[in-house]
Amino acid sequence: MPSTLRTIAADLSAGLQGRAELSGVSISNDYYAELSLSDMETTKIVVIPSGEEVERMDRLTWQHDCQIVVFIGKRCKTESEVDDAMDLAYTVQQLVVDHDWQNVWISDPSTPMTVEVEHNPQEALSERNVFRTVITATYRVFKT
Repeated sequence: MPSTLRTIAADLSAGLQGRAELSGVSISNDYYAELSLSDMETTKIVVIPSGEEVERMDRLTWQHDCQIVVFIGKRCKTESEVDDAMDLAYTVQQLVVDHDWQNVWISDPSTPMTVEVEHNPQEALSERNVFRTVITATYRVFKT
């Protein structure tokens, strides 16, 4: 049986890769984001299956909250590049919010229940000129 977490991450990655507004952006599906400064001369997006919280809802049903992380990284040397990176992060955030995965459990929500966005730890931009955004989407799945 394939992992629900891995299935959602792969579906989200494929959905982002097919978007015209992200053409020219490198998008990958991986288990972690390991990028060097030279890798981020061009914008990188990495979709990562991050974690799963399982809770019993009743005698037969389990609730699985699957967290998918979308990492966005770009080396920015000017304020204008930072503005562009922030706009791209917002675009990706909206695409994640609208993502509708093709689940096999008809009664489940097929879009994220929550989407959390964290931009740039201070030292990343000021010390290394790297703009980073981490978007965490939580998808809720019920299994019996």
